Amino acid sequence: LQSAVLRLLERCQIPFATHLMGKGVIGEDHPCYLGHYIGRLSETSVRQRVEDSDCLVVVGACLSDVNTGFFTSVEYSIEVHQGTMRVGKAWFTDVSEADALTRLTDLITPRHFDASRSFSRTSIAS
Repeated sequence: LQSAVLRLLERCQIPFATHLMGKGVIGEDHPCYLGHYIGRLSETSVRQRVEDSDCLVVVGACLSDVNTGFFTSVEYSIEVHQGTMRVGKAWFTDVSEADALTRLTDLITPRHFDASRSFSRTSIAS
């Protein structure tokens, strides 16, 4: 699964943040890494980029008030979990995480990630 997430990040140049439980999944030295997202306890730049994103791609993380610092979601998000996937308000079952990530990688238009930008257009959390 880690390789599928890396392909998505690197091909599409999506900035990403991690929850504390996903801290070791992708290295903090990755060029698209923003930092740890823990709601109000996050660094301001990380919090701003996650909460102001127009679409979050969430891989394996449970978006609960506890692990997001009482931030639950943006209107447009894609969640990829073991055996299920949510796009907006629609849930899909019997979907493997690797297949979902591969399809997303194919669908998202690649772009250049500029680490100096204040806001991201799409962010991924794991």
